[in-house]
Amino acid sequence: MLSDQDKYPITLGLYTFMGKGAGEGDLYSLVIAGSAVAVIPLIILVLVLQRFWRADLLAGGLKG
Repeated sequence: MLSDQDKYPITLGLYTFMGKGAGEGDLYSLVIAGSAVAVIPLIILVLVLQRFWRADLLAGGLKG
């Protein structure tokens, strides 16, 4: 869908970056670091929203 590489999400950018330099071992450390950067916002989101999920699970498990 996106034709401009500047607008790619970080995961797709890492995938294309990995495909361009598949023969070079130095790129793997950059891809791993980029993957960690891509996962950090998701971990923060889960930690912030955890209290709401827990409250909803408890409310749904109670009868009446």
